[in-house]
Amino acid sequence: MSRGAYLAFLGIDGMGKTTLSTALRARCEAIGQPVRVVSWRRFIESDGEPAWPQDNLRNLWFEIFRLYYGGATLDGGARDMPRSYEDLNARGGTEHLAGAEVAGLRGHGPLAAALLEVTGNVLLQRDVIERWVAEGFLVLQESYGFKHVVKELLLTEEVDPALAPEVATTLRFATDFFGRHCVPDVGVHVTGDPSLALAWRTAQTGSTSPFENYSIAGADPDDSFLAMQARCADVFAGFAAAHGWTTLEMRDQPVERNQERLLAALAGTPVGDLLELGAAA
Repeated sequence: MSRGAYLAFLGIDGMGKTTLSTALRARCEAIGQPVRVVSWRRFIESDGEPAWPQDNLRNLWFEIFRLYYGGATLDGGARDMPRSYEDLNARGGTEHLAGAEVAGLRGHGPLAAALLEVTGNVLLQRDVIERWVAEGFLVLQESYGFKHVVKELLLTEEVDPALAPEVATTLRFATDFFGRHCVPDVGVHVTGDPSLALAWRTAQTGSTSPFENYSIAGADPDDSFLAMQARCADVFAGFAAAHGWTTLEMRDQPVERNQERLLAALAGTPVGDLLELGAAA
């Protein structure tokens, strides 16, 4: 069986990474190329996956969620945090706390979450992505794991600026680790204006989520979305430049045009070969 390939997208929230991934999946299906779209959440919610590493990834996902809220009090104590992955799902998943009033957030909670995030991505890549690639799949990761580490670290610093040295140390480690050891065959850095991302996200879902802004730290959701995403964009640009990722700027134009520019950028890469894009190089 011939080897597949692994493509990862890195970019700010709401910038169209899922839309691009959906277009690539459709092309794979049209030409008969086996394809898997992977995210941590998609994998743990799938049926029929082996207990290792699904159970481990479920438990890590749950603990990261709890740590993100850093021991805070919710709605003046009227709500408590779920106590298991099953309890979390029964309450409606991570979305069930959207709009909750959060008080007493501790900065070291999201800092610890960032470190667990690295752990989970090791399992996801070694025991899921690499297995599927070996089986001949083109594996599309809609949101590269480094992104979530960065957002958790930014929240840490927002909540407790005194933790800036720990944030800087962890970010250096994560940048080096992902750049050396969780490496896709092709990395695509999806760039664009955070204001455009906010408009697209609002049109898509009606609002941003607490995991896309600093609202759980008491900030305005939309303003802090722009602030968080702008800082993420700077970190992602540095990471992409350091590790040779392909850059794709998303423009306010028909979605098909952005998809066409992605296909042109992939021509001549291992992913482009699987997608039969060689002639367009």
